[in-house]
Amino acid sequence: MTRPATGLRSLARLLGVLVEQAEASVGADRTAILRHAEDTLAQLGRIVGRAAHFPSPRASAARHSFVRLHADAARVRYLADAYTGIKRPTAWERFRLRGVSIAQLSGRMSARIRMMQGTDGLKEPAGIPFKPLAEATDQPDDWAPISGEEAEAFHQVMERTQCVFARRSTIWTAPSAAGLRMEDAVHLWSRALRGFVEASRREKLDGLVLPLPAASGDTVDRLALTTRRVLEGLAEQDAAGTCDLRSPERAGWYLSFYGERMFVVTVAPCYPTDHSRHGFGEPHTFVLLQPDRAFDRAVSPGSDGVISTAVRSRIRELYKQHGRPYDLAITLSPFEAHRFVKPLALGDPPIRWWRDETAQDEPRKTK
Repeated sequence: MTRPATGLRSLARLLGVLVEQAEASVGADRTAILRHAEDTLAQLGRIVGRAAHFPSPRASAARHSFVRLHADAARVRYLADAYTGIKRPTAWERFRLRGVSIAQLSGRMSARIRMMQGTDGLKEPAGIPFKPLAEATDQPDDWAPISGEEAEAFHQVMERTQCVFARRSTIWTAPSAAGLRMEDAVHLWSRALRGFVEASRREKLDGLVLPLPAASGDTVDRLALTTRRVLEGLAEQDAAGTCDLRSPERAGWYLSFYGERMFVVTVAPCYPTDHSRHGFGEPHTFVLLQPDRAFDRAVSPGSDGVISTAVRSRIRELYKQHGRPYDLAITLSPFEAHRFVKPLALGDPPIRWWRDETAQDEPRKTK
């Protein structure tokens, strides 16, 4: 699997520098720089799952191309800052960028660059020499949402699972928390989650996975504890205060972060090979947060926002055929929280991960 290793903010800044250098260059140098810019746009497109396709604009617009490229590069940079949690867009900023996504901007800029390469004179003397731009890819607090050892490990899980939606999903992996205390890891992830929620509203993203050490889920009890600590910690960081972890065992309860309804899937070493949450030997515990809008894209038109019974049955049958049957008592439970951390064996009672059995109490309502 080929993935960009550079962080999202670094790519956005690199794109802006390349546009500046291309404008100041001519001939073959400009062509080389523009091709580098196209590659950067392709990497951005892979991060957000896809880039929108735009036909090349008319050649008569060539003299305005760099003005428009600069404007779009600035928008990409702003969105990259928002997606990594560095900026919190105001209502006015969201209004100014309404309907804009990095996927759309990448496609539009690529189309314009293709047009410029076709109309530019390639025989002119070289302009400003093209140099490595390491300084543009050295951004503090940057992260590469689909790169790294943990991202590759979760990709391997998705490749081997029987979920029909997994292979075409765009999953971001939160920054590595290797060696950090749980409190520090959650603090690191809270900003990534805030940015992911903003991104998921603009791009077609399907989930944010939080990677933890294998020991965090080597038993189902420890996995329940890990899940509670992670979700409680994220809820504490959520300024919106919409997450209520008290007594999720009630009709209508759902998890919400930054105003976005979320579903949780845990994959851990404690689950054996015949379990639907088996991790295929990857040395990690994964907590996957999926926004509701990801499920909306999986439904058929006219289905009232519900994945059809036929598709659900097909998924269950595929798991059964591969020796990892679903426990329908958990799958069809009226309580969504029952499906976050699944019991080890068919017929076992639900895992009440939200309860602190040592303290004999339940989580308080945050905020």
